[in-house]
Amino acid sequence: MEGEGTSLPEFDIFGGTWYKEYDANGGVDKKGVVKMKERKIKLVSIADAKAFVVAAMKCDFDVDVFYNRVVIDGKSILGVLSLDLTKVLNVRLHGENAEFEKYLETVAPLEERIA
Repeated sequence: MEGEGTSLPEFDIFGGTWYKEYDANGGVDKKGVVKMKERKIKLVSIADAKAFVVAAMKCDFDVDVFYNRVVIDGKSILGVLSLDLTKVLNVRLHGENAEFEKYLETVAPLEERIA
């Protein structure tokens, strides 16, 4: 159907079902379950990496940063610094925080920014 995300297998964790569908743009499915959101970022310096981790630590949900097959906890300064900062990185949010999402717009790669 048009407008619906790609279906993933349902799985159960701690007695609750998470993410029956995955939508790269985020949102909420018909059952009211918040889906993961993904954004692209570019951290050009160690100071940018530190600012990212400080902002991520204010979130009450998991923030993952990944490049290729490596997934790092976005709240870990050592983990973020271990990634190649010359590359565009993907960030997966496991919740919603308007302030953090606004911050992510400031570190989005130039080609990803909305004019």
